[in-house]
Amino acid sequence: KEMLTLRRRNYGQMPIGRMIDEVINNYPTKQVNRNQLIPSDIIEEENQFIINAEIPGASKEEIKISLDNDKLEINFKNDLQTDNKERVHLSERFKGEYHREFYLSNQVDKSNLSATMENGLLTINIPKNKKSVSKIAIN
Repeated sequence: KEMLTLRRRNYGQMPIGRMIDEVINNYPTKQVNRNQLIPSDIIEEENQFIINAEIPGASKEEIKISLDNDKLEINFKNDLQTDNKERVHLSERFKGEYHREFYLSNQVDKSNLSATMENGLLTINIPKNKKSVSKIAIN
């Protein structure tokens, strides 16, 4: 199975489910509070996949991206420090660790990933393997 995916339960024999499984699945691999998920979009272009992850308020120095074998991880810790002189009347922002992981297949070139951070949007470019897009001639 060649894909950029997160591990998830199999949908069974539903045609749309198989199609989704073959392209992209968006569920975390471990129990995580919904507030701790990094909202992400995965876009496929002809020569690459792009992951756009929203991490508002984070600087690029605070974000950790790692690749271990096939697992791409994004981590960010938000401390939300306040001055002791301040009296907080309402706090709806999540304080703690954010995490997201994606599993990459042989379809991508893991040695040429790149990332940029601008205005709270982390963009990870994942080029496709040239071998995986080869065409087969019909005789």
